[in-house]
Amino acid sequence: MREMAIFYSQERSLFHRLVRDLGQEKEHMRWVIALWLWFEADGNDKFMRRAAALPGPVVLRFVDEALACLARLAGRVLAGASTLLPCTNALLNKPIDDVTYFDEHRDNIMPRVKLLYKTVCRVVLDDACASDNAVFFPSRSSTASAPRAIGTPVLATAISPPPQTPTTPRFADLNAIVTPRLQGRPCVEDVMVERAAPGQMPVYGRVVLQSPDMIPALLGGEPTAKFIIKGRHLWARVYVPCSRHTFQA
Repeated sequence: MREMAIFYSQERSLFHRLVRDLGQEKEHMRWVIALWLWFEADGNDKFMRRAAALPGPVVLRFVDEALACLARLAGRVLAGASTLLPCTNALLNKPIDDVTYFDEHRDNIMPRVKLLYKTVCRVVLDDACASDNAVFFPSRSSTASAPRAIGTPVLATAISPPPQTPTTPRFADLNAIVTPRLQGRPCVEDVMVERAAPGQMPVYGRVVLQSPDMIPALLGGEPTAKFIIKGRHLWARVYVPCSRHTFQA
């Protein structure tokens, strides 16, 4: 048990975050992590580590998508759930069209997910154990029913020095660069830059996106991503509020 707990320390940490910090139901989260373990075993290594690095509201989007997939594996349709998997696909090597994939491959995937649930998740994720015959039948009334306060989805950006003419990335520039990553979907809602001293160029900015679903896709599942706009490098990461910088539209 001690060795297993150490080996699955990442999963235990994520489980406790989901349950204690994000208010999710324990048993559902064991199944969610079992599905994510199957993703990793299927060739998508670091799936959980990359997802866990994201802000809570975005992690909950991953949870919602996982619950929709698990419902399909259990032969059910999760009422009110989207059939698309934008967050999940951002971290998969081979994107899945939609949740109907799990209808078509239920006989192959469900036994493997259930085995991971029984041999790993039920053992190391908290001391409580489910019955041997437990099968997951998610309901919107429990884990994913209530609307969540997402807040404004934003990325923080660091802008490199200009190669020649000083220019600041603008709304249209950013949309033109990042839109192809989302298969043609415009995603930038607003751009704010640091209020710099006279004669100085701003080096920090904030990009407001239309939806938290877009953050994993734009960052490619990594902590940071680099864009090139008019010859300047722009590094982006998830925004963490800091009083040190002031911004202007």
